[in-house]
Amino acid sequence: MTLASLLQAHSQLAVPLHPIDVKDLGRQVSRYRNNKAQLKAEFAIVNRNPPLPQTQAKLRSNSGKNSFPKVLPYDETRVLLQPAPNESYSDYINASYIDSFDIPRAYIATQGPSKKTAPDFWRMVWQERVGCIVMLTRVFDFIKVVCIEYWKAENDEPFGDIAVTVVNKETLANFIVRTVRLRRGHEERDIKHFQFLEWPMHRVPDTSHILEFRRRVLDYTAHHNNFDGPIVVHCCDGGSRTGVYLALDMNLDMLLCESQIDVFGCIRLLRQMRPYMVENKAQYRFLYEALLEAYLTGDTVIPVLELASRMKMLSGKTSVGGRRINHFHEEFKLIQRLTPHLSTGVCAGGHRTDNRYKNRDVIMVPPDYARPYLTSFQGQEQSDYINAVYVDGFQRKNDFIVTEWPQRNTVNDVWSLVYDHDCNTVVMLIDPQTSTNFPSFFHEKGKQKPYGVFTPELISWQHYPNIRTMMYKIRKKTVSLQEMMMGTVNELKSTQFFVLECWPESNKVPTSTAAVIELFNMVDRWRLKTGNKPVLIVSPDGFSRAGVFCAAKIACEQITMHQEVDVFHAVKTVKINRPQLVNSPMEYKYCYDLVRTYVYTVATANNAKSDSTDH
Repeated sequence: MTLASLLQAHSQLAVPLHPIDVKDLGRQVSRYRNNKAQLKAEFAIVNRNPPLPQTQAKLRSNSGKNSFPKVLPYDETRVLLQPAPNESYSDYINASYIDSFDIPRAYIATQGPSKKTAPDFWRMVWQERVGCIVMLTRVFDFIKVVCIEYWKAENDEPFGDIAVTVVNKETLANFIVRTVRLRRGHEERDIKHFQFLEWPMHRVPDTSHILEFRRRVLDYTAHHNNFDGPIVVHCCDGGSRTGVYLALDMNLDMLLCESQIDVFGCIRLLRQMRPYMVENKAQYRFLYEALLEAYLTGDTVIPVLELASRMKMLSGKTSVGGRRINHFHEEFKLIQRLTPHLSTGVCAGGHRTDNRYKNRDVIMVPPDYARPYLTSFQGQEQSDYINAVYVDGFQRKNDFIVTEWPQRNTVNDVWSLVYDHDCNTVVMLIDPQTSTNFPSFFHEKGKQKPYGVFTPELISWQHYPNIRTMMYKIRKKTVSLQEMMMGTVNELKSTQFFVLECWPESNKVPTSTAAVIELFNMVDRWRLKTGNKPVLIVSPDGFSRAGVFCAAKIACEQITMHQEVDVFHAVKTVKINRPQLVNSPMEYKYCYDLVRTYVYTVATANNAKSDSTDH
């Protein structure tokens, strides 16, 4: 389709040349999902930008400061640095001022600093009194360095006359928050550096993750930013992903203030200030999807002190249109609506003919991009497949691995999973009687029993109220060429099994919420000793119970670190790679119950500690 035909199509389609009221946002997003021609036509119009002067950026003396020659600042909106003494053309940096929804020059969009341009970057941050930097790229992307770690100085050398030191770092599953101290002469400034980790070049991130990231940035700039300068935003080139983030931020402000959004007009405005802001149709559509999700979900973060009252409100019922609505059920229905469907194509490995028999249910198949691959090939098949899926935690990417109880033909594969991925923590949320449907895959007494090429030796066991544990040392019998090259021949590995005994097969939820919280604590203490390798969660069918454990664990970690909780976001997170996790309103409600018990347990422990200190 040519541009002319696209423009002709525009005259026949409802392109939103004016802001969209929030009540119409859902219908607009549905039109994009069902009518790709309209999205294509609209984005083609956005792409029609008259060329603006880029004289300074194209000077030969400045060309070496442009890491991506396609994305050059316009003369009218470029950031001018204060000239350095005895340095010609030292006022140039590949950076542009960007207006926000209601504030001129609210942001600076710039390319990711290189080794050559990092001193100029920090000069700009100091000059503009920047208090917050938003980084939307990893250092490596597509197996190449796209941005240096500019917050780290080589041999503690300053960047020009500015010394840079990281004084605090908080790592979460999808982003990192750093406190960076700048020192120039006798003056010091502490600024925040937010780095989003899960946004590959030319693609779009998960909507809930980027919305949560933006919430954290907004919380800091609204309450803790001590400087009056713009927010610096960059990806690798300062164009595509930077433009998406800025358009999202501006439209969310507009949504809050005026109950309207204007993606079309916002991007047209952004592109008048810097080229290539929002790169492709996928990013353009993503903006509408993210804005719709933000509008539908609202603020789901609950301060710990308000948890009891919020749960009381959610437990109540409201009459709408003559019917009684349970708020827990409505929240769960919204999560189901926002959970993306996994196509057969992205789950190709599990649907292969030679792997289908390894799945308890052919509908419950992991996506290839999120499944742990087996490297200890066993038998004649030499298969790398097991029905298991990674699930993110609160602080760590791929913090959990969820798998189904093995069948007779996959018992050995479970031990491959434990061994190959160093799963030194195995949590079993079911304690069934050995049967054809639930074959035994571990022994608790008697001699060592081999499982394929693995021989787990039972070292110790303990029995606690509602929980029992078993410690194993695992030896691998055969040796692969890879192991020989890595020097891990005959390497002994240890793992501890935690079996929850208070969740009968017939029960939808455990009989003891306190026991689940104690299981969280036992797992945490064990991981503190052994390192934060993935926790393997064994579910009866690969989804039930496991989602509750993962989501509640995420929420409890959030309480510990930030004294707030977002059960809605936690549940949505665990459903990304396996949509069936937390699969009923009852499981969703039980996640809240676990969180409430956790808050009570922590408060009781703190009070007891305080009393003992007083005496």
